[in-house]
Amino acid sequence: MDSYYSEYDARAGSIKIEDISSDKNNQSILRRIKGNDSTFTKICVCSGDLFGSDDDYVPNDATDLGWVGYYIGNNTSLKELHLWANDLEDFNELVKPFCIGASRNKSIQKISFHCLSGGHIFQSLSPFFKDNHNLNEIELENSDLGAEGWRILSLAIAECKSKSLEKFSIENDDGFELIDDTQVVNIIVALSLHPGLQKLHLYGASFSRNVCMALATLLRWSATNLHTLGVACDNNTFDEEGVDVLVPALASSGHLHKLSWYNSITIRGYRTLSTLLESPNSSLECFDLIYDGDEVAPILAAALSSNITLKALGFFRDNSSNAPAQWSAFSKLICDTSSVNKTFLSN
Repeated sequence: MDSYYSEYDARAGSIKIEDISSDKNNQSILRRIKGNDSTFTKICVCSGDLFGSDDDYVPNDATDLGWVGYYIGNNTSLKELHLWANDLEDFNELVKPFCIGASRNKSIQKISFHCLSGGHIFQSLSPFFKDNHNLNEIELENSDLGAEGWRILSLAIAECKSKSLEKFSIENDDGFELIDDTQVVNIIVALSLHPGLQKLHLYGASFSRNVCMALATLLRWSATNLHTLGVACDNNTFDEEGVDVLVPALASSGHLHKLSWYNSITIRGYRTLSTLLESPNSSLECFDLIYDGDEVAPILAAALSSNITLKALGFFRDNSSNAPAQWSAFSKLICDTSSVNKTFLSN
């Protein structure tokens, strides 16, 4: 790394922006980053078939990547860095000079990875995770890292010296291979080292009993302040035992205010989940739920009859056939017209 810095430092005073990239938008971005433009706070390093907005840097070769990484490393105004899969051959190899340079940055607060394959980039960015005390959000979208890649990511999370993470999200669409339970547990354990963690989204992860136990421990851990949790998987890996483990922790968490539950479970599982809405200890204010089957709505409506904390509720039906009968249960909950007094009390 010392040789990298020496090489770039030696050339930084004489190299022209036009020699780095022939693209006018790239040149503009390089000048703004190099000049530490305080109005330029977000950069996306991506392939040419993506958005093409003014903050998208589309490298043509390793020279492009190396220099934009170098300038990012010296910049103090950037707040967000988004990295997209690139059309360059051997991108994971060519991106190393970029990572070495960018790792010196101390101002970036959010780093996002999109459509990545493999996790070696997290090894190259290891100094960034260790030394950037302003980093508070990590996001991965539609990325297939493989078992080793997810393990490397969990190590990078644990290595953050400042323990400053507030938000962490994995958002993989249907069709991506589920992150296996061992790797999800490793990520949750690494996140437990960050007492400021407030928001956690795990969309596209396996939710075995072990994962649910790790999440329950995180929720009960007094050092964390998790107030937003989103969980989703597309192959019904949420079993009844996992629900039994997780729901009591959700109900007893005094700081969880928003829960997004995008998983189909058994009827018994929904009954267990409904106790969260009945718990007097729950602080839940916003609840989004996907449910499957005509029997679920009456269960949830009955649980809501005694709830006094919920302010926002989102229900999304999946393969339900009798919508009018289901909504009648909620209609009565919202406005019970059986008597004047019940009409007043129900709304």
